[in-house]
Amino acid sequence: MDDRETRNSEAPSSDVLLAELARALSTSAAEFEGLFPYYFLLRSPKSALSSGASKDAEPAFEYRTTSLQVSGDGLHPWQWWVSAIAKRKGAAFPNRLAVGRADSCDIQVRFRFVSKLHARIVLEDGVPTSIEDCGSANGTSVNGQKLTAGQPLKIRSGDRIGFGSLTLELLSPTACQGALRARQTLLPANLSSAETLSDES
Repeated sequence: MDDRETRNSEAPSSDVLLAELARALSTSAAEFEGLFPYYFLLRSPKSALSSGASKDAEPAFEYRTTSLQVSGDGLHPWQWWVSAIAKRKGAAFPNRLAVGRADSCDIQVRFRFVSKLHARIVLEDGVPTSIEDCGSANGTSVNGQKLTAGQPLKIRSGDRIGFGSLTLELLSPTACQGALRARQTLLPANLSSAETLSDES
């Protein structure tokens, strides 16, 4: 527990955390969980981009001047976003995590459609067990079901959690490692190989 609190006293940015996760993809499930003993919220690129031709198989001189289509959550279809579901050091209510745009939130989701205090996640022994909307402007959903503010709903690994138009996968450490391995070809080139990453510790 102390180790978990120390690691999360200052939550790393999504890009930094993604790099740390990518570095550990070749470890065993037990080693991965030892390094990252918490659940994750993950947004990975749309699968449609990984099907069909690879990036290198693009026909020559097929360039267009039209704008790139952006998905409903305002992010590019290939953009990753990840956050650990862990309490910030020194924050009150150790089993309740605040999710939102505000600096005081345990899980900061800095998108314009996310409220300052958007939702709360309840933990039991480090495992997220329920989520409730905190009267957010754009709502919280679980697997497409919109929540009524103040009424918690049970959650588990594999659920799809929506904060406004942003949909994230709730994943256990093992499930997160598996999801990243399955989509490893979609990881940014500088993250996909441990040898290309500089050691920041």
